[in-house]
Amino acid sequence: MEDGQTLHLKMSMLVQLCSCLALVYTVKHFISELFTSVGLYHQDNAISRLSERETEQEGSNPTRKERNDIFQKTYKETIGCKTTRIYGHGALAKYPTKAQLMVAQIEHSRVTAADQQKRIELEADVQKLKEQVARDVAEREKFAQEVEEREQLKWEELREQLREDFRAQLRKETQSMFAAKQQVKKPTCNFSF
Repeated sequence: MEDGQTLHLKMSMLVQLCSCLALVYTVKHFISELFTSVGLYHQDNAISRLSERETEQEGSNPTRKERNDIFQKTYKETIGCKTTRIYGHGALAKYPTKAQLMVAQIEHSRVTAADQQKRIELEADVQKLKEQVARDVAEREKFAQEVEEREQLKWEELREQLREDFRAQLRKETQSMFAAKQQVKKPTCNFSF
């Protein structure tokens, strides 16, 4: 009977082990599905960022380090973690030391400050160019207005000159007509009786 009880005990332990294995398999499957969907989302994001970077730099291919940095950054954003551990290298991954992390953070701050300084300088240059364009436009408008005024004065002078010429011509014609009428009115009588 001990053999039966031992056998029964072994069988029940085997059933429990199988149910545990089935549960483990289910959990593993669920986790792998979860990470696969997150991984696909992560890959799509990483691919889109790589293509954005290529278009920004006019088709130049990013280096392996740049691609890995984009991949790691996208992975951290997708997962929402703040870890400094490198994803995808397993046990062979070399994790950065605190000193390396600090140097990277200082470098990032320096680059950010330099970018901000460049942006400020560019904004100042843009503002200067806008002011220069505004001055140029104002000068062109003023010049065009002056030219228009000169042209208008010329036309006024020409019109006045034509009026004076017309009046003089009219006076001449009127006087010549009046003189002609005066001569017609003077009777020249040579009557001889």
